[in-house]
Amino acid sequence: MQEIISLIPAKSKSRRLKNKNIRKYKGKTLISITINASLKSKMISKTFVSSDSGLILKIANKMKVYPIRRNKNLAKDTTSADDLIKNFIKQISKNYSKKTILVYLQPTSPKRDHKHIDQALKIFLKEKKPLVSVFKSKNKSTAKSFFLRKNRLFALREDFVNKNDQQIPEIYLQNGAIYIFTIKSFLKNGSIPKTNIMPYVMSEKDSLDINYQSDLKK
Repeated sequence: MQEIISLIPAKSKSRRLKNKNIRKYKGKTLISITINASLKSKMISKTFVSSDSGLILKIANKMKVYPIRRNKNLAKDTTSADDLIKNFIKQISKNYSKKTILVYLQPTSPKRDHKHIDQALKIFLKEKKPLVSVFKSKNKSTAKSFFLRKNRLFALREDFVNKNDQQIPEIYLQNGAIYIFTIKSFLKNGSIPKTNIMPYVMSEKDSLDINYQSDLKK
């Protein structure tokens, strides 16, 4: 069986919510909640925490997972998940093959637990395709949205702009809780796979994603 490892990204600073990853939810820090979910998974063999924060790395050590000190250049607001994962794969390349399965778990999803992770992994292992966790949107009108470029509006989907909501298919939004893919599939395009991916559908309640103070209040 392919080895399954997880990566939890947790930088020290956050522009939208200060000290986001060590904020408390029901008495526990967001980072410790996610570490615990990964450790409780029956399928993940090793859990890695990538951070530039001494405190977060200390929490990782205390919880007996594998801390990776992140270079400050990879802890900027402009650093993408793809940049971080690419660097992580380089760091572990001597010990893991391209067939290794990587579970990417962001700390901002405190309602995502080990059961969600293992259910998602079972789907992944059955279908052999990258997987992303999502929830069903109640608002189909988002499909009729525009983006602005050089003071001009461009439709996300021109064929949906003037349709009734009933004519638009169900819309699923990423919740940031679970991403699963092999190292090989990531390296193919240098990014988390975005095509031919499987959904793991979570409830809107369990899809809580904490990025603002209002999310904590919610």
